[in-house]
Amino acid sequence: MDKTKKIILISVISVVVIILIAVGIWLVVRGNKENNGENQISKIQELYNTLSEKDTYSFKTTVDDNNSSYFAKQGDKSYMEVKIDGETSKYLMMNGNMYYIIDSQEAYYTYTNNQTYLNKIEVQLEALLNMEHGEGREEINNRQYDYEEYGNTASFAIKPFETESSTTRFYFRGDELQYIKTISGEEQETLEVEISDNVDTNLFQLPEGYAKN
Repeated sequence: MDKTKKIILISVISVVVIILIAVGIWLVVRGNKENNGENQISKIQELYNTLSEKDTYSFKTTVDDNNSSYFAKQGDKSYMEVKIDGETSKYLMMNGNMYYIIDSQEAYYTYTNNQTYLNKIEVQLEALLNMEHGEGREEINNRQYDYEEYGNTASFAIKPFETESSTTRFYFRGDELQYIKTISGEEQETLEVEISDNVDTNLFQLPEGYAKN
């Protein structure tokens, strides 16, 4: 083999080797990205897992002084208070029943074998787990937050929204949920979120002196 052919052969081999190395690197990088995508879970999933493992917690959402929601859970009991346009409704779930408490009448109504709101927050979060979601970043009150966006849901909104035309965004700072925004056309509702392990245990009993109706 003359010198020219030898140079050509070496060049071809070098090119082939470089191509094979490049393909190998691409396959490894692609595999790592796919594995990372498979292993990564949503922040809503993480929040659901965290709350499901807690025996006691509270979950408060606030629009303003006249519109808010407070949910507290302790074991097999839960308490919910919802304020809409200044009007407050209170519910207590215990002993397998639901109690609707009316402070203005110092009375309560009993709904036997009804625990509709016992695991309200976990049920709402669980409904999102099998839904596709988008991700983004947005500024609220001069701070940047990462959000997860879920379509056709308005379950966390305090005021009524049409579910099918609504989108809900959950804003996180790190792993902590800070805000929830429900969007339907030009209508929006932004909730500030507070999650705590500190719960007033007096909430899980009927007010003393209230009449049963």
